[in-house]
Amino acid sequence: MSQPINLIGGALVGEMKLPQPLANLSANYDLLTLNIFLLAKYKFQPQQIVSLEKTWAGIRIRHTVAEYPANIVFFTKNTQMFFARIKQAGFLPAARVEDLPRRNGSPVYWQIVVLALALWNIFLLVCANYSYLNLPVSNLSLPFLFVLFISISVQRSRFVQSFFLKSNRNIEEVAPVFRFFALVSGLFAALFIAQSLI
Repeated sequence: MSQPINLIGGALVGEMKLPQPLANLSANYDLLTLNIFLLAKYKFQPQQIVSLEKTWAGIRIRHTVAEYPANIVFFTKNTQMFFARIKQAGFLPAARVEDLPRRNGSPVYWQIVVLALALWNIFLLVCANYSYLNLPVSNLSLPFLFVLFISISVQRSRFVQSFFLKSNRNIEEVAPVFRFFALVSGLFAALFIAQSLI
């Protein structure tokens, strides 16, 4: 009889590394779920996973879901225990290597990302050094509001996605990164606005 499992660890999603205990992996015989705290949730059926492979830091999930990041790794210190628990859960990868989606390089135009970062730095310097602008909100909140706006727009607007994403790629491949930017920038913007009101 299969026994569902629930493990706490870290994760590598695309290029973003999250330490323990920000990732939770659960599995039963017909579903494996990787939940990244506040950023993403990935669900896999056996026919969507080619293999679960031991790596230097944990378990790589080789999957066939084109909408998910190609590189998904669950960090766990005890890989032996992981495979024993997966066996107990009865989850058996059933996809074929031939089913792996073909992806060429990064899903985003990094030139656009670098340009956006450069604009943000210029914006930050201008707002930090020109307090005489007399804006209704803290000058330092504006660069973070800019990042918040861009991060949300990239996730919601196909028009904005067309500037960042390569053709035939999906926003969900990089969505956790933009959600992280939105979370951090929103927090800093709120702090600077609150500070200006005190």
